[in-house]
Amino acid sequence: MEHGISEIYGEGRGPDGRATPVYRALRELLCSACGAPIAEGSLFTRKSLPQFAMRIMPRCRECAPFGTAGEAGRVTPAVGDGGASDGAGGGTPKGAGVKRSKLLEGLLTPAPEREGGQESERARDVAEKVASRLGPALSRSRRGRS
Repeated sequence: MEHGISEIYGEGRGPDGRATPVYRALRELLCSACGAPIAEGSLFTRKSLPQFAMRIMPRCRECAPFGTAGEAGRVTPAVGDGGASDGAGGGTPKGAGVKRSKLLEGLLTPAPEREGGQESERARDVAEKVASRLGPALSRSRRGRS
């Protein structure tokens, strides 16, 4: 049986003073707003989609700052599990220096340059195979339209 991805930690207060449920990550998650990883054990909130009543979109403390009862109602935008800011990144713009997940880094990093001849040769080979297999069917369908 698989374990859940989060558990309810308690209630927190957002920057506007409204109560919001706070969750603890049971495994690494990605923030739905900025793509930053939410580490296992970290606290986060969730945002609901207009179509659904349930809160399903995880949001890190950078994107949705909140304070918990243990922080005496203080709203802290720090990323981490205890909510205590380490002082680093207090004046950085949103998204600057944010640690990204390995998957997101892999998708955003350009592929290494390949030798032009090898790639174009492979592309030509694939195009020839596709044409040889689909050619008869395509020619029949074109004759049927005329």
